[in-house]
Amino acid sequence: MIEDFKQLITLTMSRYHALAAHPHADEDCLDKADATMRRLQQRLRRDGLKKACSWHGDEADMWLGMLAGGQKKRFNGLREVVRQVQVETRIIKQWRRRSSSLSSQQPLHQQVKVDFDSWESFDAFHIEGACQQPLTQVFMSIWSSRSLDLFSRATDDGVLKFIRAVEGAYLDNPYHNRIHVADVTHAAYYFWSHLSAQPHMEGYFGEVDLLALLVAAAVHDVGHPGRTNEFLVKTQNPLALQYSDRSVLENHHAATAFMLLKESGVPLLDHRLVSPSQDAIKARIVDMILATDMAHHRRVLEQMNTEVKVQATTQDINKLILEQHLLHMADIAHALRPAAQHRAWSEAVQMEFFAQGDEEKSMGHQ
Repeated sequence: MIEDFKQLITLTMSRYHALAAHPHADEDCLDKADATMRRLQQRLRRDGLKKACSWHGDEADMWLGMLAGGQKKRFNGLREVVRQVQVETRIIKQWRRRSSSLSSQQPLHQQVKVDFDSWESFDAFHIEGACQQPLTQVFMSIWSSRSLDLFSRATDDGVLKFIRAVEGAYLDNPYHNRIHVADVTHAAYYFWSHLSAQPHMEGYFGEVDLLALLVAAAVHDVGHPGRTNEFLVKTQNPLALQYSDRSVLENHHAATAFMLLKESGVPLLDHRLVSPSQDAIKARIVDMILATDMAHHRRVLEQMNTEVKVQATTQDINKLILEQHLLHMADIAHALRPAAQHRAWSEAVQMEFFAQGDEEKSMGHQ
């Protein structure tokens, strides 16, 4: 019926435009036509909204009127003004609740059940097989569960756009691919959430810390070519020359991530707190990514051990050191997964190393 109504309005509008263009059109007639067109458009918009609305009653009708437009109301006194404001406030609150409920019922992306609070039952390979977007599934599931949309100024649509761009920038390597990064993102969140739930860590972490860790985990291998830093340096790869042979891949991952973030225009690191600044969060993310370089493995461990020894309580541990340790641990945590998953990861990394070995042999590097 609404479609028929639309066609009728289209026909009426064409006649209206023809009348308005006529050089001898009557002004009173045009005024009446204008009023009629406004009523038709309001009615169409109202019917469209009403069709999608499951909320009924007087206040629902007023809500539709507020959205669709209508006649202006004259108030006879302050009491009526106050009453109108109170009603509209309730309407807005009701609309927000309905909108929130609708968002949860209509996901932004194809959803696969992700048991991110469990270690044993989480399986990145299964998620990959179900939807071929494991990183998006894991990241957005955590984002929604932890209500990070209330903290970050980025919209859910914007975050989804960015994380899809990140996932699309992962290459189809045997090991350093989107499945690996989904596994690492889950592991980082799992370690963080279980650590923050300990009584002696109460109040230590905040949402900004989770945001920084999740983003670092999601981008920590983006654009990985499936070759090691040593290989890139030995072959004088342009990336090695660009980053002066120092943490070549890790610098590349960080640069690629923030280039994607800039191109997306998503204010992911902008938040509703006074501090820390976006630059400070970015610096933490970069430091976490750099800490995944296995050349820094001993340093990361020694710094963490030192913190545990010298600090009087766990609340005094340097958070920047701890979060670097958490991501580094998550990056190599597949050995803690169920045996079948660990075996699959071990075979994948062997395939990638063997492929590099074959390329080195073909280039004359022994």
